[in-house]
Amino acid sequence: MFFVVITALTVSCYHYADLDDTVEIGIEEPVVTASYNSAEILIKPYVISQRYASGLPKDLIVEVYYSRSELDSNASTYIATATRNSNNKFVATLTYLSDSTRYYYKVKAYTPLHDAYFESEQYEFTTLSVKPPVLGPTTVSNVTAHTATFSSSIVDTGDMDLLFYGFCWSKNAEPTQDNCDGYSSSYGTDDFVYEAFYLLDPATTYYVRSFATTLKGTYHGEVTSFTTLAE
Repeated sequence: MFFVVITALTVSCYHYADLDDTVEIGIEEPVVTASYNSAEILIKPYVISQRYASGLPKDLIVEVYYSRSELDSNASTYIATATRNSNNKFVATLTYLSDSTRYYYKVKAYTPLHDAYFESEQYEFTTLSVKPPVLGPTTVSNVTAHTATFSSSIVDTGDMDLLFYGFCWSKNAEPTQDNCDGYSSSYGTDDFVYEAFYLLDPATTYYVRSFATTLKGTYHGEVTSFTTLAE
């Protein structure tokens, strides 16, 4: 799994007060660690000045508002509540994100005891691309006038679960499931073999390649050509 980390040095400052205390809080720009479908946002609030009590308010609640559109628009906005750790830092986890997508977010905080509300400037991050499955080369053997055996392998499953995989073959030089003369599908092993038994025409050049399908789409291996025997 690959991740990208985004950070900066800008600081946002907020204030809250009640009858007994006045506190000025700074919040550094959050650090974002993003994958293709999730992101973890680390938020670091700190006290700049405080009138009586010391330390961050115990009732401080931090939330992250995020969207695929800028937050001053009418786009749908999601909310993730940050969890406070022992170092007085807050971590918000954003899930079910889309890959290769820019997200905009703001940090909002409030302290019910002090009846106060804070909002940061707008920040942004981009999720990673999905790592696709990697397919080994397709080998063709036992070629006759009407039959051939195809074999290949899954070198790397990538980021997403494989739904199924197999071979597609065609007289077209770029075979896909949409233009193929035939295809096979299976699941459950990294090495897979299929015998196209009496499915081929004699003395004909075919093109074959392996494929693997995930929820993201279908990915193909390299094309291999072969010619069936004459009858």
